[in-house]
Amino acid sequence: MNELCVPLSSLSVSGEDESVPPAEGDMVDFSVAGKVSRVEGDKAYVTVEKANGQDLGSPKQEEAEESEESEIINMKKAAKAEDDEMGY
Repeated sequence: MNELCVPLSSLSVSGEDESVPPAEGDMVDFSVAGKVSRVEGDKAYVTVEKANGQDLGSPKQEEAEESEESEIINMKKAAKAEDDEMGY
């Protein structure tokens, strides 16, 4: 069994007044787009990039963004501590 992680909003169904996200166990039908990452014999491996036209990002990209955010937060804390020490 293959499992994809996609935003709930990309699977939501339009109701009368609002979009309704699926619940666990609901059957969903959606389209995916991606790139062939490798071919082995008669099998092609696809890296999924979009679900229903919505970007999924990649785990590596998400980790890099989280790491960058943490680094920025740490730099701001260090700068504030230095400013406080200098009396600014």
